[in-house]
Amino acid sequence: MKYFQVKKGFAIALAIATGISATAYGAPTFKDVPSTHWAYSAISAVADRGLMSSDISGNYKPNELIDKFETIKILAKAAGYKYDNVSQAEQDYYNKCYEKNKTFLSQFSNKFTKWNTSADREIAFLIEKGVVVEQDLNQFVIIKDNKEQLRALSRGECAVFITKMLGKNSQALLDTYPHDYADDARIPSDIKPYAYFMKNMGIIKGNDSAGNFAHEVAISRATMAVILDRALGLSSAISIGTTAPTPIPTPTPTTVTTAVTTVSGTIDKFYPSLKAIQILSSTGSKEIIKMSDTIAVYIDGQLRSSSDLKEGMTVVGVVNNGSLTDIRATSGTTVVTPTPAPTTTTTTTTTPSTTGGTTTGANYITLDGTVATLSDATKTIGVEIKMVNPRDGSILSEVRTLTLAPTCSIVRGDVPISLAEVVKGDIASVEISGNTVYRISVEQRVVELKDGTLLAKKYNDSTGSVTLSIKDNREKTYELRVASGTTITRKGIGVTSWDQLRVGDMIDCKAEYGVLTAVTAYGVLSTTDGWIEEISIGKQQSHIVLRDTDNVVKKFYLILNSTDAYSLRVGNKVRVRLDSQEVSTVMLLEEVSTNIVTGYINTIKSGIVTLRDSQPYGTNGKRDVVLDGSTVYTNSITGEKVAYNALREGQRVYIVFQNVLSNVAKTVTILVE
Repeated sequence: MKYFQVKKGFAIALAIATGISATAYGAPTFKDVPSTHWAYSAISAVADRGLMSSDISGNYKPNELIDKFETIKILAKAAGYKYDNVSQAEQDYYNKCYEKNKTFLSQFSNKFTKWNTSADREIAFLIEKGVVVEQDLNQFVIIKDNKEQLRALSRGECAVFITKMLGKNSQALLDTYPHDYADDARIPSDIKPYAYFMKNMGIIKGNDSAGNFAHEVAISRATMAVILDRALGLSSAISIGTTAPTPIPTPTPTTVTTAVTTVSGTIDKFYPSLKAIQILSSTGSKEIIKMSDTIAVYIDGQLRSSSDLKEGMTVVGVVNNGSLTDIRATSGTTVVTPTPAPTTTTTTTTTPSTTGGTTTGANYITLDGTVATLSDATKTIGVEIKMVNPRDGSILSEVRTLTLAPTCSIVRGDVPISLAEVVKGDIASVEISGNTVYRISVEQRVVELKDGTLLAKKYNDSTGSVTLSIKDNREKTYELRVASGTTITRKGIGVTSWDQLRVGDMIDCKAEYGVLTAVTAYGVLSTTDGWIEEISIGKQQSHIVLRDTDNVVKKFYLILNSTDAYSLRVGNKVRVRLDSQEVSTVMLLEEVSTNIVTGYINTIKSGIVTLRDSQPYGTNGKRDVVLDGSTVYTNSITGEKVAYNALREGQRVYIVFQNVLSNVAKTVTILVE
């Protein structure tokens, strides 16, 4: 979808050309933002830049909280992402960003029905720009009371995003600040430098008269406009707080502007009962758009009704306040016919036409949904299609009845099946031309694995969900989720929980639609000797890399709380006891001169910390450690890099020196206890 601002003269010309009432372009920009509103100046400024717009009714909704997907689109535009007048070099760069990240992003869209895929290209753009990191995406959709919810943008997150968008990440992390927010101790260490940087820049100030930053407080659309206005230097600053400050005098406008949206591409999906279409653009992005009740539809130059629109048509449309008001469609499109999947009998690859005979091409699209109805007698299938309303995150659905072509192939997994073997509730991908089905791919309802191998245990902090990666004896890997009703048994333990499973365990399991119902695991005990080459410490899982006596290098996970990872040293020769491929105990065989120390910070002064070995404020084991510009600081809980000013007296830290003779720290890990 392309966004641009239309000046009054051009707006009238466009209105005449498309049949839209020209009087709309002279109306106030937002119905619910009068000139006396405390954020009027900022809202007008960001709207004039095309960064934020109204809803379908022309309301800005200044008090409404802003979610992450809307935030992403705003930040992308502010960071230079263009929707029109895009050069080939720019388009190539956008495509490269998306191709690099699309597999990663699909994990979220597959997991959450409320994931807004229309923002994926902008997310990929911001990832490559360094504005967004992969961990941020875990907070876009959250599970609360077993329901998906879009998570609002917080003040802390906004501080981080805006700082990075301005290209000031390094400066924010390296600068020192007076820690004068009243709630300084409650601001997370990974947000704190950005909060103070934004304060020093005058972009995000205290949230209340008590001097709190309040990192967890959600951002409203009005507040977002003010922050953007300040960050981009659009107008003079005004205070942000929980109450509205004195209104700024209304500026005298020199021109009247109105935000107008255009869209072009191919109709990918048509939802008549929902009065909505999904348009596939030339760049591969998809956008679901509601049609206005008064939409003007022209097909091949002839005035028609919306019911005459068909999937596969090429369209150009005008969107006014989020609703399609005018659409011009062309019916003459040709798309390659899908190749039928292997079946038990020989079939032709030609596609029957609707008028008899065959043709080598047809309008072809894929629908993903759930089987709602079946009729072997009439050879029809009803598919329930669900979609996320991009404006409010609500779930819309409709059942579409389709006719099976004589050549239609049906597969479940890799195995051909008959229509009689498809059941209601099956998840299916249906390839169609017009209203005719040529291929049905039914998701495998039940997966049963024997003699599989556990490759990884993946815990999602934001949702609390656990996924097991299991490889079968044919080297195929399955990502299967642990549910509350999953029965897990491990030989030697009996019924247990997922965290007692070990990487490398032999696994027998059964899953339905990707959710494990039963798991039986078998572990093997062994020992191995070798030299530690690498130590990685994480919140949920730490690991070591070991070079054994046969010079073979392997990675082994440490069983949680079984070994003090901070006491291990690179270069030491050890004997590890393994439960499958996880380490239960480590025995020191040979010790090397160490360049690592663990202790408590006693004092911090001018880039030097005085470290004491074992007690927060004891007197034993003094050591001065030099911190220079190359020193990297990390929070052990989040695994994320933090700033120098995150260090505090009394903190326990794990320090790796540049070499065994140096007192200059290479890395400092803050051990949150």
